[in-house]
Amino acid sequence: MNNSKSFNLHNFIQSKNPTIISTSEALKDVEPIKWCDDVLSGTNKVLIDFK
Repeated sequence: MNNSKSFNLHNFIQSKNPTIISTSEALKDVEPIKWCDDVLSGTNKVLIDFK
């Protein structure tokens, strides 16, 4: 017996009343990560932990 509820992404997005913007507008304040030279050369690694 499957008691899981179906998920409709379209309905979910519409319920949030989204505002459509251009890629340029969405990324206007984004700055690239300023990696140190050791990371860029591969001497050191970057560990990203999602909690």
